[in-house]
Amino acid sequence: QTEANDRVTGWLLVPEQARKQPTAAMICIHSTTAGSGKDATIGLSGRTPLDPPDTTEGGRSYGLHLARHGFVTLSIDLLTDGERVEPGEAVLQSRPFYERHPEWSIVGKNTWDIMRSVDFLQTLDFVDPNHIGCIGLSLGGHTSLFAGAFDQRIAATVSIGGVLDWHRPGEHWARATGRYVYIKKYRPYIDDPELPVPVDFDELMMMVAPRPLLILNSEWEFYNRRNLLDKCLSVIQVYRN
Repeated sequence: QTEANDRVTGWLLVPEQARKQPTAAMICIHSTTAGSGKDATIGLSGRTPLDPPDTTEGGRSYGLHLARHGFVTLSIDLLTDGERVEPGEAVLQSRPFYERHPEWSIVGKNTWDIMRSVDFLQTLDFVDPNHIGCIGLSLGGHTSLFAGAFDQRIAATVSIGGVLDWHRPGEHWARATGRYVYIKKYRPYIDDPELPVPVDFDELMMMVAPRPLLILNSEWEFYNRRNLLDKCLSVIQVYRN
């Protein structure tokens, strides 16, 4: 339970060996899907509930593969996807959320839900409370980074193919219309691309230090997304110091 009238839905995979001693756990955050949510993360479906699952090693079902490698995994639905789509609304429609919480953001809500997931895992006697990590792909990738930056209990963070820049020009983070508005209050920085953003993703990555952080992106992403490589190199200096 994360709010009075909101519960996070998820799959908890528990390897047999975890029943013998407290085991490390990973919170697994799905990428953008068309209604599959957490099911795609454990190999029950593809991008849509009717698509075949991607169960290849290195694919989208990291909640399944990590469990096979001995981790307890908790794969959750982010708000607006999977079982957390508002009745009568489309997948990824954030409007009802902002009607309830006009001063909040989906980014903050997702971070809070992951923090509550840590709370839940720490109640389980077969989970090592000091070894809980977070991993995600694409949408799940930058969501995992935000969670790792703001919750010191997350022992390790893995971001795979996350958009680790503010994506200007463009409306990625605060769309004027349409679905899934990440941060409503980011809109001034889209309307005026010259307005300096107060914090960038390298500083978010630095907030994870000294805990382990793994950033996995394609070569194209490293060289074409707002100096991502330079950001990562500056973060490495923080880890070295």
